[in-house]
Formats: sequence, C-alpha cells, structure tokens
Amino acid sequence: MNNVNADIGLIGLGVMGSSLALNMESHGFTVAVHNRTTPQIDNLINNRSKSNNIIGFANLEEFVCSIKKPRKIMLMVVAGSVVDDYINKLIPLIDKG
Repeated sequence: MNNVNADIGLIGLGVMGSSLALNMESHGFTVAVHNRTTPQIDNLINNRSKSNNIIGFANLEEFVCSIKKPRKIMLMVVAGSVVDDYINKLIPLIDKG
C-alpha cells in the first residue's frame, strides 16, 4: 500500500470537489482524492494539478491509508444515499474516534 501522508482526503471529483482539491493544493496541502469512476481522477491529476500535490486512488482502502492521522476526509458527493454508502464503506477503514 502507498504511504503518501496526505494532509487531507477528498471523495467526489465533480465540479465542486475537483475545484476544492485544486484550491487546497494551491495553498500547499497534499490532497488524496478518490472518485467512484477513475477518468475524473486521471483528468484532475494529469491535466489540472499544478504542483503534483494531488494523489489519486481508485481503491478506497489505499486512499484512507494515504492520509495522515488524525485523518480528515471530506465527502463531496450527492446528498442522501451516496453519502450514507460512503460513510458505511469508510467506517471499517478508519480508527475509532
């Protein structure tokens, strides 16, 4: 597994999520990103990232492991069941508390 030590993780690379990741990167943060489909990850990293401080993960477990503890993960996905689904997937991968 990749040990990146990103400052923050962001799930969801739509217009708002990708813009937020780019903004955090431009302010010196290393951002781990995950999206349910990989073309958005590839586009953000290969075409839009300016300082190569955005690291993409298709695998959710690798994404979580790449973030410094205490882990900070933002969900920028469609409200409702998609948020609930991601929370349920994340809970077994993160430390209690």
